[in-house]
Amino acid sequence: MAGGISYTSDETTKLSTGEVYAKMLCDLAEQDPRIVTLTADLAKSTKIGAFMERFPERFYNVGIAEQNMFGIAAGMAKCGLIPFTSCFAIFTSCRGLDQIHTDICYQNLNVKMIGSHAGTSFGQAGTT
Repeated sequence: MAGGISYTSDETTKLSTGEVYAKMLCDLAEQDPRIVTLTADLAKSTKIGAFMERFPERFYNVGIAEQNMFGIAAGMAKCGLIPFTSCFAIFTSCRGLDQIHTDICYQNLNVKMIGSHAGTSFGQAGTT
């Protein structure tokens, strides 16, 4: 994968955590064509719309199917891609755990799992 990327505080102080993540993901993808991203219908909430606009052929929305997203990411990694999954933390850590354990970890695959909006509620979106 591409080398490290760093930003100055001037570049990121006015951005949300999600916007910094999207910026970093786009910058990494610019350097490495193997990077793809998957989401379980949460592109807007996880702020990865910028990636979708910049690299539409490398963006996959699997719908509200978190478990399947991790299985798909595993298959992509087996084919040499570097998938980044973007989902709410609760769905990454709980709903997809069997697939993460069996499909990704057993095979020691290069899948990056990003869980956002951790906590007991998500403000205007309520509990989940």
